[in-house]
Formats: sequence, C-alpha cells, structure tokens
Amino acid sequence: MCHYQWTRITNDFHRGIEDRLYILSLKYSHLIFRNPMSPRELKDWEIERVSEAIILAINAHDGTYRGDGVPYVVHPIRIALHAASLGLSIKTILAALLHDVVEDTDTSIEEIYSQFGQEVGDMVKSLTKPERGTPNRSSIYKEQLLNGPVEARMIKLLDIQDNLADIEEYLEPDKAKAYREDREDLANVLRASLDSDKSD
Repeated sequence: MCHYQWTRITNDFHRGIEDRLYILSLKYSHLIFRNPMSPRELKDWEIERVSEAIILAINAHDGTYRGDGVPYVVHPIRIALHAASLGLSIKTILAALLHDVVEDTDTSIEEIYSQFGQEVGDMVKSLTKPERGTPNRSSIYKEQLLNGPVEARMIKLLDIQDNLADIEEYLEPDKAKAYREDREDLANVLRASLDSDKSD
C-alpha cells in the first residue's frame, strides 16, 4: 500500500471516527483484500468478519496513539495488510487486527473467543503479554509464543517488523538500540522455531 493511502487512513481517523466506524471498516477491509497486493480476493462473508474486527479494534484503541503520533489502530491494520499480502488465513488476519486489544485495552480475551471463535482467540491469547509486574514477564511471553499457534508467531514477526520500521524516529538512541536488539533477538528465536516446525 502506498504512502498516499496511509495518509488518507490517518486523516480519516483524525476527522472523527465515532460516527463513521462502519464506513471506515468497510473501506479498509476493501483496501486490505481488494488490491493487487493480495494473493486472492476474499469472499463477502470474510470481508464482513474483517469489518467486525476493525470496528472492535477502532473502538478498543480509540484515543491512543503511536510514538509517531499516528492513531494506534493503524498499526494492527498495517499488520493485517501484510498478513493478507502473504496469503495467510482469514483467521490469522483477524488475529493480526486484534493482537493488542486484550493487552492494551479493557477488552477481555473472553470477548475475543465469543465473537471470533477458538482459533482466533488462541492466537490473540498467545500474543498477549502477561500483566506488567509479572516476574520473568519476557521469558514467560517468549515461551507462550513458542508453545502457542504457529500463526501467532507469524503475526508476532510482522508486529516486530512494523515496530522496528521507525523506532529511531521517536525513541532516544540508547533506548531505540536496546529495544531493537531485544526485538531482533525474539524475532530470531521465532524464525528458528518456524524453521524447525517446517523440517519436522
């Protein structure tokens, strides 16, 4: 997707999303699945499920922003776009859209299971870090990913890639360097686990 399209997405969110949730969700569902980047065009019912996930994500992340000032929900939409361009399953794309809602908002994992089913719920649960202050939080999270669905690890790799794309632009050099090294270490572990799964 070109920079112009992402500029339009950002501008749309700044113009007041509350009255346009459904219109926006349909617009971006079509951008995700009905463009030359997508390996296939999804069915109408799949587009509707994506719209539901985008509405939930928009509501859940409303009022929060990335370090670069972009509405936070653009981040999971970007990951969903990437997942779609790789030809990943509809359930993986839904989980990509929802991967931060349990960790970062008041949305419960039970809501995800109820609305999107077992497989999407399992992916989102695997991608949700333990609560802040949990001893050995990073190690627990890594094991959680390694023992969770393969699709969750794929989403996490896309998440890391997106987070590292512009980290130096809004973090101090030392913090950006430490963050990059930590994320790249996790990415290497996840890639190795996926390669191991393929060879089995």
